[in-house]
Amino acid sequence: MSNEVLGTRPRSSSEVETLPSKRSQQIRDLSLTQQESDERSAWVQLCCEFLKCHRRPINNALHLITTPLAIFGLLSLIQINGPTATIATAVAFLMGVAFFVPMGVLVATTFVITGLTAAAMFLSPSPLEAIATIVVGYVVQELSHWLAGERTLQSTYSGASDWLTRFSQHALLLLPLILVTCFRRRQSPLRLFVARKAVLKTKLTSPSQTADLQAIRDWVQAEHPTLASSTHWWQDDMTGAAKEGFDRLSNDASLRAMIRRFHGTGYVVEPVLGMNELYVTGPLKVASSDTVFYMPHVDGPWSVFPGARLYRCMLAASPNTEVTTHFPMVGKDYDAPEGHRLETGDAVAFDFNRELHFITRVPDPTRTELRVNLKLHFVAYPKSLNAYGGLLDNLTTRYDIGARKLFLQTIAPISFWQKAKAAWVLAWTKIFELVSRYIGWSNLSYVLILAAVSMAMRDSQWFIIGTSFVHYLIYAGTLS
Repeated sequence: MSNEVLGTRPRSSSEVETLPSKRSQQIRDLSLTQQESDERSAWVQLCCEFLKCHRRPINNALHLITTPLAIFGLLSLIQINGPTATIATAVAFLMGVAFFVPMGVLVATTFVITGLTAAAMFLSPSPLEAIATIVVGYVVQELSHWLAGERTLQSTYSGASDWLTRFSQHALLLLPLILVTCFRRRQSPLRLFVARKAVLKTKLTSPSQTADLQAIRDWVQAEHPTLASSTHWWQDDMTGAAKEGFDRLSNDASLRAMIRRFHGTGYVVEPVLGMNELYVTGPLKVASSDTVFYMPHVDGPWSVFPGARLYRCMLAASPNTEVTTHFPMVGKDYDAPEGHRLETGDAVAFDFNRELHFITRVPDPTRTELRVNLKLHFVAYPKSLNAYGGLLDNLTTRYDIGARKLFLQTIAPISFWQKAKAAWVLAWTKIFELVSRYIGWSNLSYVLILAAVSMAMRDSQWFIIGTSFVHYLIYAGTLS
């Protein structure tokens, strides 16, 4: 579908997705009549240039709001002269678009323009309101590029000799270009409505990485950790070659690149050193905080933090024949979760605040080594929102430190209050699992916000409309 809206022939699965370097070949491949070739060639070239500056779904999603908003403001200004002038403007706009775009794009554009024209005629905002709408649409559209860390298309030709011609084409075809992104799998704003698998795996195999893991394993053996429960050390608790190796691994380029590839362009990935720790697995115990590891759980409370994620990266520093980490929300079924048994050098990263996970253990009588893991942490956020990413870093680190204190108090409960705290930890772990599994914290927040807006506006239609059609967007984003 994406190739059809561009006006090019379908591509085989082995061909590379549209890139500027392929532009001339795409133009030669147009399945069009000779009379249409010039207009369609300009369209394909503009599409390639536009898509290069609009790679991120969040940028396109905001454009899908701001562009129609600005057009609505313009039509509302024209509406002052009467409905005939408004309809004539809309028809003239669509006739101009028809010279350039394929039929599918023209139909979609006609549908949107018809709706905006009807809204302008029905609502009839004042001239001041119409101008304010245009200004808001333009300003927010510029801010969307800053938010996504992408340059504007206008900036690519602002100094060219034919800038006025290109600007005119850009202005005329901006709405069709935005609609095209809805059919581009990697760039579609509909992707924001679809949950993506955020369990990432890699393996560290370089000589320096292997040596650092060996140094950490040797240090643990020298510490003679207890076998009665799990054992934890903060990164700063370590010493010598093990500490130096841990420091290098906590900022490992390959781990950061793995996370950055998942988010795409415009994102920064930084280590979160205050949460890093070394961990030795303990035996399964009943009614202690260690039991949490064997229950589906999330590690942190900040599951509603749009546009940013804080990852926990489990890096195995030892052989492992007993313990498997499971992720039930990304398996084929909740009761058949995706599992990873991490051996030396294996690393799996997941969202600290969102991803349900648990471990299972099958005793191996031949095992001779402790299971040693590094818990490394990274925060990923849009590069233009450093303070926002820093806030997620700070909040999660504070929570993790506090949770670790409570965990250590209940790891081997003896007194009544220690047992009560352990029961409290396990109860809230179960509650978080049920909400994450059956509702979703983002869904819950969305519904509560709509309920608050409806109550503030004293109009239930906000809630009814806002909750009645979201699933169609999810369907479209999943199937497109």
